[in-house]
Amino acid sequence: MRESVAPKDRAATPREEGAHAPSLGKTLRDFVGQKGGRKPTRYRLQRLAVELAPNHRGLAACGWKRLPGPGVAVRGMPKDGGGFERVAFGGLVACGSHLCPTCGPRLAETRRDEVEAILVWAKAQGFHPVMLTLTTANKKGDALAPMLDRQRLALRAWKNDRRYRDRKGDVEGVISAFETTHGGNGWHPHIHLILLVKAPTMGRALRLVAGLRAAWVAAAKGQGLHAGRAGFKAHAGDRAAEYVAKWDLSHEVAMSVAKEGREKGQTPGQMLMAAYHGDAEAAALWAEYARAMKGKSVLRFSPGLKERAGLLEVSDEDAAAAPEEPRSVLIEVISGDIWEEAKAHGLDRDDLRSAAKQDGRDGIRAYLAVLREAAAFHPLE
Repeated sequence: MRESVAPKDRAATPREEGAHAPSLGKTLRDFVGQKGGRKPTRYRLQRLAVELAPNHRGLAACGWKRLPGPGVAVRGMPKDGGGFERVAFGGLVACGSHLCPTCGPRLAETRRDEVEAILVWAKAQGFHPVMLTLTTANKKGDALAPMLDRQRLALRAWKNDRRYRDRKGDVEGVISAFETTHGGNGWHPHIHLILLVKAPTMGRALRLVAGLRAAWVAAAKGQGLHAGRAGFKAHAGDRAAEYVAKWDLSHEVAMSVAKEGREKGQTPGQMLMAAYHGDAEAAALWAEYARAMKGKSVLRFSPGLKERAGLLEVSDEDAAAAPEEPRSVLIEVISGDIWEEAKAHGLDRDDLRSAAKQDGRDGIRAYLAVLREAAAFHPLE
Protein backbone atom coordinates (compact mmCIF):
# COMPACT_ATOMS: atom_id res chain seq x y z
CA MET A 1 0.00 0.00 0.00
CA ARG A 2 1.28 3.48 -0.86
CA GLU A 3 2.52 5.46 2.11
CA SER A 4 0.79 8.83 2.62
CA VAL A 5 3.68 10.25 4.62
CA ALA A 6 5.45 13.29 3.23
CA PRO A 7 9.26 13.08 3.01
CA LYS A 8 10.79 14.68 6.05
CA ASP A 9 12.80 17.21 4.06
CA ARG A 10 9.70 19.03 2.83
CA ALA A 11 6.20 19.94 4.00
CA ALA A 12 3.14 17.91 3.16
CA THR A 13 1.27 18.59 -0.05
CA PRO A 14 -2.46 19.28 0.29
CA ARG A 15 -3.14 15.63 -0.73
CA GLU A 16 -0.82 14.43 2.01
CA GLU A 17 -2.29 16.74 4.64
CA GLY A 18 -3.77 14.47 7.25
CA ALA A 19 -2.97 12.22 10.13
CA HIS A 20 0.68 11.71 9.18
CA ALA A 21 1.47 15.06 7.60
CA PRO A 22 3.82 17.28 9.60
CA SER A 23 2.05 20.24 11.15
CA LEU A 24 3.07 23.75 10.25
CA GLY A 25 2.94 24.54 13.94
CA LYS A 26 2.80 28.10 15.26
CA THR A 27 6.24 29.21 14.10
CA LEU A 28 8.28 28.93 10.93
CA ARG A 29 10.89 26.98 12.88
CA ASP A 30 8.25 24.41 13.87
CA PHE A 31 7.13 24.15 10.27
CA VAL A 32 10.59 23.41 8.90
CA GLY A 33 11.91 21.28 11.72
CA GLN A 34 9.05 19.21 13.08
CA LYS A 35 9.47 15.44 12.81
CA GLY A 36 7.76 12.36 14.14
CA GLY A 37 4.15 11.32 14.66
CA ARG A 38 1.38 13.45 16.02
CA LYS A 39 -1.37 12.80 18.52
CA PRO A 40 -4.10 10.69 16.86
CA THR A 41 -7.02 13.07 17.31
CA ARG A 42 -10.37 12.35 15.69
CA TYR A 43 -9.70 15.04 13.10
CA ARG A 44 -6.33 13.57 12.08
CA LEU A 45 -7.83 10.09 11.95
CA GLN A 46 -10.57 11.53 9.76
CA ARG A 47 -8.01 12.93 7.30
CA LEU A 48 -6.30 9.52 7.23
CA ALA A 49 -9.69 7.89 6.55
CA VAL A 50 -10.07 10.22 3.55
CA GLU A 51 -6.78 8.93 2.18
CA LEU A 52 -7.85 5.31 2.68
CA ALA A 53 -11.33 5.82 1.19
CA PRO A 54 -10.72 8.28 -1.67
CA ASN A 55 -14.05 7.55 -3.36
CA HIS A 56 -16.11 8.50 -0.30
CA ARG A 57 -16.98 12.08 -1.25
CA GLY A 58 -18.91 12.82 1.92
CA LEU A 59 -16.01 11.75 4.09
CA ALA A 60 -13.60 13.90 2.07
CA ALA A 61 -15.81 16.97 2.47
CA CYS A 62 -16.57 16.47 6.16
CA GLY A 63 -15.15 19.23 8.36
CA TRP A 64 -13.22 20.53 5.37
CA LYS A 65 -15.59 21.84 2.71
CA ARG A 66 -17.45 25.06 3.43
CA LEU A 67 -21.21 25.36 3.45
CA PRO A 68 -22.77 28.37 1.67
CA GLY A 69 -22.33 31.42 3.87
CA PRO A 70 -19.92 34.13 4.94
CA GLY A 71 -17.17 31.76 6.02
CA VAL A 72 -16.06 29.40 8.78
CA ALA A 73 -17.20 30.49 12.23
CA VAL A 74 -14.89 29.69 15.14
CA ARG A 75 -16.68 29.60 18.50
CA GLY A 76 -15.57 28.76 22.01
CA MET A 77 -16.31 29.18 25.71
CA PRO A 78 -14.27 31.92 27.43
CA LYS A 79 -12.01 30.73 30.26
CA ASP A 80 -11.21 32.60 33.43
CA GLY A 81 -7.81 34.16 32.95
CA GLY A 82 -8.04 34.26 29.18
CA GLY A 83 -8.29 31.88 26.29
CA PHE A 84 -11.12 29.55 25.30
CA GLU A 85 -12.22 25.98 25.70
CA ARG A 86 -14.46 23.71 23.63
CA VAL A 87 -13.51 25.49 20.45
CA ALA A 88 -15.63 24.36 17.48
CA PHE A 89 -15.95 25.25 13.81
CA GLY A 90 -19.23 26.13 12.12
CA GLY A 91 -20.12 26.48 8.46
CA LEU A 92 -18.48 23.21 7.41
CA VAL A 93 -19.99 20.06 5.94
CA ALA A 94 -20.83 17.17 8.30
CA CYS A 95 -21.03 13.88 6.41
CA GLY A 96 -23.04 11.93 9.02
CA SER A 97 -21.26 8.69 8.11
CA HIS A 98 -20.57 6.01 10.71
CA LEU A 99 -17.20 5.56 8.96
CA CYS A 100 -16.18 9.11 9.93
CA PRO A 101 -14.06 9.45 13.09
CA THR A 102 -15.56 12.88 13.82
CA CYS A 103 -19.22 12.29 12.91
CA GLY A 104 -19.39 8.65 13.99
CA PRO A 105 -19.13 9.13 17.77
CA ARG A 106 -21.85 11.83 17.81
CA LEU A 107 -24.04 9.68 15.57
CA ALA A 108 -23.55 6.71 17.89
CA GLU A 109 -24.46 8.79 20.95
CA THR A 110 -27.69 10.01 19.33
CA ARG A 111 -28.71 6.51 18.28
CA ARG A 112 -27.85 5.07 21.71
CA ASP A 113 -30.14 7.65 23.32
CA GLU A 114 -32.89 6.65 20.89
CA VAL A 115 -32.50 2.98 21.75
CA GLU A 116 -32.60 3.77 25.49
CA ALA A 117 -35.80 5.79 24.99
CA ILE A 118 -37.39 2.96 23.01
CA LEU A 119 -36.49 0.44 25.72
CA VAL A 120 -38.05 2.64 28.40
CA TRP A 121 -41.19 2.96 26.29
CA ALA A 122 -41.25 -0.79 25.57
CA LYS A 123 -40.97 -1.64 29.26
CA ALA A 124 -43.88 0.69 30.04
CA GLN A 125 -45.93 -1.15 27.39
CA GLY A 126 -45.09 -4.54 28.87
CA PHE A 127 -42.82 -5.67 26.01
CA HIS A 128 -39.71 -7.77 26.67
CA PRO A 129 -36.46 -6.89 24.82
CA VAL A 130 -34.65 -10.00 23.57
CA MET A 131 -31.08 -9.67 22.30
CA LEU A 132 -30.39 -11.94 19.35
CA THR A 133 -27.03 -12.46 17.60
CA LEU A 134 -26.94 -14.07 14.16
CA THR A 135 -23.58 -15.24 12.82
CA THR A 136 -22.24 -17.50 10.08
CA ALA A 137 -18.99 -19.39 9.69
CA ASN A 138 -16.11 -17.55 8.09
CA LYS A 139 -12.59 -18.43 6.97
CA LYS A 140 -9.41 -16.49 6.42
CA GLY A 141 -9.11 -14.92 3.00
CA ASP A 142 -12.83 -14.42 2.38
CA ALA A 143 -13.58 -10.98 0.94
CA LEU A 144 -15.81 -8.85 3.16
CA ALA A 145 -18.27 -7.35 0.66
CA PRO A 146 -19.69 -10.68 -0.61
CA MET A 147 -20.01 -11.94 2.98
CA LEU A 148 -22.00 -8.87 3.97
CA ASP A 149 -24.25 -9.14 0.94
CA ARG A 150 -25.00 -12.82 1.60
CA GLN A 151 -25.69 -12.20 5.28
CA ARG A 152 -28.12 -9.38 4.51
CA LEU A 153 -29.90 -11.54 1.96
CA ALA A 154 -30.07 -14.34 4.55
CA LEU A 155 -31.54 -11.89 7.07
CA ARG A 156 -34.20 -10.88 4.55
CA ALA A 157 -35.00 -14.54 3.84
CA TRP A 158 -35.19 -15.27 7.58
CA LYS A 159 -37.76 -12.50 8.05
CA ASN A 160 -39.75 -13.85 5.10
CA ASP A 161 -39.72 -17.40 6.49
CA ARG A 162 -43.13 -18.71 7.53
CA ARG A 163 -41.85 -19.42 11.05
CA TYR A 164 -40.84 -15.77 11.49
CA ARG A 165 -44.04 -14.44 9.92
CA ASP A 166 -46.13 -16.65 12.23
CA ARG A 167 -44.48 -14.92 15.22
CA LYS A 168 -44.42 -11.42 13.73
CA GLY A 169 -47.61 -10.43 15.53
CA ASP A 170 -45.80 -11.06 18.83
CA VAL A 171 -42.94 -8.69 17.94
CA GLU A 172 -43.73 -4.99 18.36
CA GLY A 173 -40.52 -3.82 16.69
CA VAL A 174 -36.94 -4.70 15.83
CA ILE A 175 -33.68 -2.78 16.10
CA SER A 176 -30.96 -4.22 13.85
CA ALA A 177 -27.21 -3.59 14.11
CA PHE A 178 -24.44 -4.87 11.86
CA GLU A 179 -21.02 -5.41 13.43
CA THR A 180 -17.81 -6.46 11.72
CA THR A 181 -14.48 -7.50 13.22
CA HIS A 182 -11.32 -9.09 11.80
CA GLY A 183 -9.24 -11.71 13.57
CA GLY A 184 -7.18 -14.82 13.04
CA ASN A 185 -9.90 -16.39 10.87
CA GLY A 186 -10.43 -13.30 8.77
CA TRP A 187 -13.52 -11.14 8.57
CA HIS A 188 -16.33 -11.88 11.00
CA PRO A 189 -19.49 -9.92 10.18
CA HIS A 190 -22.47 -10.60 12.41
CA ILE A 191 -25.94 -9.21 13.10
CA HIS A 192 -27.35 -8.09 16.45
CA LEU A 193 -31.07 -7.65 16.89
CA ILE A 194 -33.26 -6.34 19.68
CA LEU A 195 -36.73 -7.84 19.37
CA LEU A 196 -39.45 -6.20 21.45
CA VAL A 197 -41.57 -9.24 22.25
CA LYS A 198 -45.16 -9.25 23.50
CA ALA A 199 -45.19 -11.97 26.13
CA PRO A 200 -46.26 -12.35 29.79
CA THR A 201 -42.72 -13.12 30.95
CA MET A 202 -39.15 -12.86 29.68
CA GLY A 203 -38.94 -16.65 29.74
CA ARG A 204 -41.86 -16.92 27.32
CA ALA A 205 -40.31 -14.23 25.13
CA LEU A 206 -37.01 -16.12 24.95
CA ARG A 207 -38.77 -19.37 24.05
CA LEU A 208 -40.67 -17.63 21.28
CA VAL A 209 -37.45 -16.25 19.78
CA ALA A 210 -35.58 -19.55 20.24
CA GLY A 211 -38.10 -21.13 17.91
CA LEU A 212 -36.62 -19.10 15.06
CA ARG A 213 -33.25 -20.89 15.14
CA ALA A 214 -34.09 -23.41 12.42
CA ALA A 215 -35.38 -20.63 10.18
CA TRP A 216 -32.05 -18.77 10.45
CA VAL A 217 -30.00 -21.90 9.72
CA ALA A 218 -32.14 -22.52 6.61
CA ALA A 219 -31.92 -18.87 5.47
CA ALA A 220 -28.13 -18.88 5.84
CA LYS A 221 -27.84 -22.18 3.95
CA GLY A 222 -29.90 -20.72 1.14
CA GLN A 223 -27.15 -18.10 0.67
CA GLY A 224 -24.32 -20.62 0.81
CA LEU A 225 -23.53 -19.82 4.46
CA HIS A 226 -23.25 -22.12 7.47
CA ALA A 227 -24.84 -20.99 10.71
CA GLY A 228 -24.80 -24.01 13.02
CA ARG A 229 -25.76 -23.92 16.69
CA ALA A 230 -23.31 -21.13 17.50
CA GLY A 231 -24.86 -18.93 14.83
CA PHE A 232 -28.01 -18.16 16.82
CA LYS A 233 -27.79 -16.79 20.36
CA ALA A 234 -30.65 -15.18 22.30
CA HIS A 235 -30.69 -13.67 25.79
CA ALA A 236 -32.53 -11.07 27.83
CA GLY A 237 -31.82 -7.59 26.48
CA ASP A 238 -32.48 -5.31 29.45
CA ARG A 239 -29.09 -3.63 28.93
CA ALA A 240 -29.28 -3.63 25.14
CA ALA A 241 -28.77 0.11 24.73
CA GLU A 242 -25.25 -0.21 26.12
CA TYR A 243 -24.31 -2.17 23.00
CA VAL A 244 -25.31 0.52 20.54
CA ALA A 245 -22.08 2.55 20.66
CA LYS A 246 -20.13 -0.67 20.34
CA TRP A 247 -22.16 -1.70 17.33
CA ASP A 248 -21.57 1.65 15.69
CA LEU A 249 -17.85 1.04 16.21
CA SER A 250 -16.71 4.61 15.62
CA HIS A 251 -16.06 5.34 19.30
CA GLU A 252 -13.04 3.06 19.00
CA VAL A 253 -11.13 5.70 17.06
CA ALA A 254 -10.61 7.67 20.26
CA MET A 255 -9.19 4.65 22.08
CA SER A 256 -5.87 2.86 21.94
CA VAL A 257 -5.57 -0.30 19.90
CA ALA A 258 -6.27 -3.27 22.16
CA LYS A 259 -3.22 -5.49 22.59
CA GLU A 260 -5.29 -8.59 21.92
CA GLY A 261 -7.00 -7.05 18.89
CA ARG A 262 -5.43 -9.20 16.19
CA GLU A 263 -6.12 -12.45 18.00
CA LYS A 264 -9.59 -11.73 19.35
CA GLY A 265 -10.81 -9.53 16.53
CA GLN A 266 -10.10 -5.92 15.66
CA THR A 267 -12.94 -3.50 15.18
CA PRO A 268 -12.73 -1.09 12.22
CA GLY A 269 -11.95 1.72 14.66
CA GLN A 270 -9.00 -0.21 16.03
CA MET A 271 -7.82 -0.90 12.48
CA LEU A 272 -7.85 2.82 11.69
CA MET A 273 -5.92 3.60 14.85
CA ALA A 274 -3.35 0.93 14.01
CA ALA A 275 -3.10 2.33 10.49
CA TYR A 276 -2.35 5.75 11.95
CA HIS A 277 0.57 4.21 13.81
CA GLY A 278 1.97 2.73 10.61
CA ASP A 279 0.32 -0.69 10.33
CA ALA A 280 -0.07 -1.16 6.56
CA GLU A 281 -2.12 -4.34 6.91
CA ALA A 282 -4.59 -2.60 9.22
CA ALA A 283 -4.82 0.27 6.72
CA ALA A 284 -5.68 -2.15 3.91
CA LEU A 285 -8.30 -3.86 6.08
CA TRP A 286 -9.94 -0.57 7.05
CA ALA A 287 -10.01 0.48 3.39
CA GLU A 288 -11.72 -2.81 2.49
CA TYR A 289 -14.25 -2.27 5.28
CA ALA A 290 -14.96 1.27 4.09
CA ARG A 291 -15.57 0.07 0.52
CA ALA A 292 -17.86 -2.73 1.67
CA MET A 293 -19.86 -0.52 4.05
CA LYS A 294 -20.15 2.61 1.92
CA GLY A 295 -23.81 3.58 1.70
CA LYS A 296 -24.85 0.93 4.24
CA SER A 297 -26.17 1.68 7.71
CA VAL A 298 -24.97 -0.12 10.81
CA LEU A 299 -28.12 0.53 12.83
CA ARG A 300 -31.74 0.26 11.68
CA PHE A 301 -35.13 0.62 13.33
CA SER A 302 -38.17 -1.22 12.01
CA PRO A 303 -40.69 1.07 10.24
CA GLY A 304 -42.86 3.09 12.60
CA LEU A 305 -41.08 2.00 15.78
CA LYS A 306 -39.64 5.43 16.61
CA GLU A 307 -42.99 7.12 15.96
CA ARG A 308 -44.85 4.69 18.22
CA ALA A 309 -42.27 5.35 20.93
CA GLY A 310 -42.82 9.11 20.57
CA LEU A 311 -39.46 9.90 18.97
CA LEU A 312 -38.85 12.32 16.13
CA GLU A 313 -36.91 11.10 13.12
CA VAL A 314 -33.38 12.53 13.07
CA SER A 315 -31.21 12.20 9.94
CA ASP A 316 -27.65 10.93 10.21
CA GLU A 317 -26.35 14.36 9.20
CA ASP A 318 -28.35 16.13 11.92
CA ALA A 319 -27.46 13.46 14.49
CA ALA A 320 -23.78 13.92 13.70
CA ALA A 321 -23.83 17.73 13.83
CA ALA A 322 -21.94 19.14 16.79
CA PRO A 323 -24.33 20.81 19.25
CA GLU A 324 -23.62 24.47 19.91
CA GLU A 325 -22.55 25.16 23.45
CA PRO A 326 -25.02 27.64 24.99
CA ARG A 327 -22.22 29.67 26.61
CA SER A 328 -19.98 29.76 23.53
CA VAL A 329 -19.15 33.06 21.84
CA LEU A 330 -18.01 33.88 18.34
CA ILE A 331 -14.23 34.19 18.27
CA GLU A 332 -13.70 34.79 14.55
CA VAL A 333 -15.18 34.26 11.12
CA ILE A 334 -12.60 33.01 8.64
CA SER A 335 -13.62 34.14 5.16
CA GLY A 336 -14.04 31.55 2.45
CA ASP A 337 -11.02 32.79 0.47
CA ILE A 338 -8.74 32.63 3.49
CA TRP A 339 -10.05 29.18 4.47
CA GLU A 340 -9.30 27.81 1.00
CA GLU A 341 -5.87 29.45 1.02
CA ALA A 342 -5.11 27.93 4.43
CA LYS A 343 -6.15 24.48 3.18
CA ALA A 344 -3.81 24.83 0.22
CA HIS A 345 -0.99 25.83 2.59
CA GLY A 346 -1.34 22.73 4.80
CA LEU A 347 -3.99 23.70 7.34
CA ASP A 348 -4.23 21.42 10.36
CA ARG A 349 -7.52 22.04 12.13
CA ASP A 350 -6.22 20.84 15.48
CA ASP A 351 -3.37 23.35 15.36
CA LEU A 352 -5.86 26.06 14.43
CA ARG A 353 -8.09 25.02 17.33
CA SER A 354 -5.11 25.14 19.71
CA ALA A 355 -4.21 28.62 18.53
CA ALA A 356 -7.80 29.76 19.11
CA LYS A 357 -7.88 28.17 22.56
CA GLN A 358 -4.73 29.93 23.65
CA ASP A 359 -5.02 33.38 22.07
CA GLY A 360 -8.49 33.66 20.56
CA ARG A 361 -8.75 35.85 17.46
CA ASP A 362 -5.11 36.91 17.69
CA GLY A 363 -4.04 33.28 17.80
CA ILE A 364 -6.15 32.38 14.77
CA ARG A 365 -4.77 35.25 12.72
CA ALA A 366 -1.20 34.54 13.78
CA TYR A 367 -1.54 30.88 12.84
CA LEU A 368 -2.99 31.72 9.41
CA ALA A 369 -0.24 34.28 8.83
CA VAL A 370 2.41 31.69 9.68
CA LEU A 371 0.86 29.27 7.20
CA ARG A 372 1.18 31.86 4.45
CA GLU A 373 4.72 32.83 5.45
CA ALA A 374 5.88 29.24 5.78
CA ALA A 375 4.35 28.16 2.47
CA ALA A 376 6.06 31.07 0.71
CA PHE A 377 9.39 30.20 2.34
CA HIS A 378 9.08 26.45 1.82
CA PRO A 379 6.57 25.95 -1.05
CA LEU A 380 4.22 23.00 -0.95
CA GLU A 381 4.67 20.85 -4.02
